[in-house]
Amino acid sequence: MKENVSTNARHLLTHLTVAGAAVLAGSAANAQVTYVPVNQNIGFTGGDVNSLPVSLPGTAYFAFNNQSGSGGPFLYHSVDLSGNQVGFKGPLGPGAKFGSIPMSVWQSRSVAGATSTVGSDIHKRPSAIASTYYAFDFTDSAQGGQTDYGWVETALVDGSYNGLTVDVIGYAYDVSGNQLATGVTSGATVPEPGPGIALAALTAMTLGAAGVRRLKALARK
Repeated sequence: MKENVSTNARHLLTHLTVAGAAVLAGSAANAQVTYVPVNQNIGFTGGDVNSLPVSLPGTAYFAFNNQSGSGGPFLYHSVDLSGNQVGFKGPLGPGAKFGSIPMSVWQSRSVAGATSTVGSDIHKRPSAIASTYYAFDFTDSAQGGQTDYGWVETALVDGSYNGLTVDVIGYAYDVSGNQLATGVTSGATVPEPGPGIALAALTAMTLGAAGVRRLKALARK
């Protein structure tokens, strides 16, 4: 019984720590910048989604979609990124700003792909690798049509034809009109935590400092 009590106490303390971090993140938020963690795989294996749409302020949006097709004797799988009222530049490393990148703007492109004949990989063309960023600008109709900026981060999970998978890690945007460097989340607003974290935060407030100290004592036993 003692082991169960201490284990449960440690689990609750973990949830309280996460809840506290979420509350602190919200209290230090900058309303101009928003960061949205996604952590969703898109691709061709079990558990992957086929499409991942992302709404931006106003009427702009972008989406990741998996695509399949054939040309002559070849079959192909790809994960594509496209946007409406959104232009992209990439792939990029951290710290890059949209206007400082000497490359052309594109509205739709494959970020990862693989080609096959009779199920055998013959060519892989992944541009999405670990911590790859795509900077974007968009027409923000909620701000009178001004141009705002952001970025989306991806990682290639599997580059094979049958298992092609890209992890969409998260994205951020700045509605001030300033160019947001890729990877920057400092001071950003983060969406409200889910019910589990909210409940843990409420539990922390209910327990108070003395209650949390007693919980720590139980966890050490």
